[in-house]
This record gives sequence, structure tokens and C-alpha cells, in this order.
Amino acid sequence: MSRRQHESEKARAKRLAAERKQDAEDLACRVEFGKLFDFRMAGTEDVGGRPAWIIDATPSEFRPPLQRQ
Repeated sequence: MSRRQHESEKARAKRLAAERKQDAEDLACRVEFGKLFDFRMAGTEDVGGRPAWIIDATPSEFRPPLQRQ
């Protein structure tokens, strides 16, 4: 907290831009992961006394790009 209280406007803008870039990359990764498999709910079961979903994931035909720019 003390670091951010004393950061300059330029440093703050740079930090926020880096955070936005990282968030966008994380989202793209999650979206691509979702395309790699076909998900199907197979049922529920108790885990540690609490209900949990059983999810089947089979590989899909999607092939992600080899490299990101």
C-alpha cells in the first residue's frame, strides 16, 4: 500500500496498463482452454459432505494457434 501511495501518475498508468494486458492474456487463455474440450455434465456426487458436479471433458477438434504475438 505504501508503494502505491507514493507512485507517480506515470508509474500508475504503466502499472495499470500492464495489469490490463495481463488480464486480457488470462482471459484469452481461459477462452482457448474452453475450446480445447467438449464439456458435459455427467452428474453429481458428495465430496467431503458437499455436493459437487461431475464434468466429462473430451478433446475437441479445436487447435490453438502455435504462437501469440
